[in-house]
Amino acid sequence: MKRPNLKIDVETVNDKYEHDEDNMNQATKMESTYRAEGLSIGRDYLRFEGKTIAKSISIDSFCVGKLIGRGVSSKVFYATMKDDDSQRKYALKEFHLDHNWNQDTFSYNDKKKKLNSSSMLVQEIKFLCTLRCDCLVELVGAFYDAPSTVVMAMEYMDCGSLEHFLHLGHDDDFHFNSSTPIIPTERAMAAISYQILWGLSFLHHENVIHRDLKPANILLNSKGQVKISDFGISTISAFAQNDQTLNHTTVGTTKYMSPERLLDKSYGIQSDIWSFGLIMIEASTGGWCPLSQNETNQKKNETHHLRSISSIVELAMIVSEFQVENVLNKLATREDLNSIKDAVRWSTEEKGEDCFKEIIRWSLQTSPDKRIPAKNLLKSPWFLGLGITNIKTARDSMRQYIELLESAN
Repeated sequence: MKRPNLKIDVETVNDKYEHDEDNMNQATKMESTYRAEGLSIGRDYLRFEGKTIAKSISIDSFCVGKLIGRGVSSKVFYATMKDDDSQRKYALKEFHLDHNWNQDTFSYNDKKKKLNSSSMLVQEIKFLCTLRCDCLVELVGAFYDAPSTVVMAMEYMDCGSLEHFLHLGHDDDFHFNSSTPIIPTERAMAAISYQILWGLSFLHHENVIHRDLKPANILLNSKGQVKISDFGISTISAFAQNDQTLNHTTVGTTKYMSPERLLDKSYGIQSDIWSFGLIMIEASTGGWCPLSQNETNQKKNETHHLRSISSIVELAMIVSEFQVENVLNKLATREDLNSIKDAVRWSTEEKGEDCFKEIIRWSLQTSPDKRIPAKNLLKSPWFLGLGITNIKTARDSMRQYIELLESAN
C-alpha cells in the first residue's frame, strides 16, 4: 500500500516558530522588568505612571563598595558612579522580592493585605517619586538587577543615622568615633529638631503618615542636612481620603509607637508627632527613659522593673490598659525632666530649656488631638531664640557642630 504524501505548510510552520520566538523574547524582556501599581523598573530605567523618573542608571553604572546597612527586607551598600569626576557617593538599597516579612520586628493585622518586601519596595519608590522635599532623602533612580532583585539608588548621607550618630559615633568614612553616647549641644538639638519637623510638616501636608519614625530612619551628613528616610511602610491618611475612620493597621517599630497605635485604636498623622517627641528625649538624654527618676522609696522596685522594659508595647502586654494610660500620661506631663536639664549644654539658659520641654510635652500628649502639629512646632520661640528660622540656618548650625566634633577627635 502506497503511503500518502505528508503535506507540510512551510509558511505556517515558520510563522508559528517566529510567533513562539517572539513570545519567548517578550517573556525574557518581562523578566527583566518589574511592574507594579504604576511603577515600571527596568535594567536601566525607572518610570512611574508613564513618566520617566530616571534612565541610563544600572548596576553597571556603579562601583559597589561595602555593606553599610541592613533593613527588614533590604541591604544597603556604599557606591560611587563610574566615569563621574565629581565622585559623588550613593547608597544602593537592594531588595530581594521573595524575602519574607520579619514578624519579630513588625506586626500587620490587616488580613486583606500582605506586607512583604515587594509591597514595601513599591510603597517607598512611589512616595519618593512623588514627594520632593529638602528634608526627605533623595531617590536618584531604581533598576532591576539579578532575578527578583530591585535596587534603589539613593543619595549617600555620610554621617549615617541619628541612632548611629548618638550612640555609636561615626565610622572611618567620617573620621570620628565615640564609644560613649553623644549628647548634642542645645543649638545642635534645635538644628536636628527643626529639620525633622520640616520634613514631617511636608509629609503631613501631603496627608502622608510615616509610621516608622525613629533615630535609625533619620539620616545626617557633613553638610548639616538632616533627612527622613525609609518610607516602606508609610501610608496615606485614611481620614484625608474622606474615609469614615482613621487608619487601624498596626505596623512599625513598637518602641516609638504612639499610645493609640499600641492600644490598637484608630490613628492619623499625629501619631508621627509622638514618635518625634520620643526621639527628642532620646537625643537629649543619651537614652530612652520613659519614667521620671524622682520616685518615692515605696515605688523603687516598681520603677526599676518598668525601666527594664525596652518599649511601651512590652508594658502593654503585662498591665491593663488603664495602667498603660497612666504611665504614658506620666511621660507626657511629668514636671521635672531632670535628665534633659542635666544632659544638654543649654546656651539660652532656663528659657531655652523650658521651651524645649514644652515641645516635648505637646508632642507626647496621650490624646492625639492635643498634640501640636509639626508646622506649629516649627514656630516655637526655642528655634527663634537660637537663630534657627529656616532650613539654611538649621543646616549651618548642624554643620558647625559636626565640624567641631571632627576637629576635637
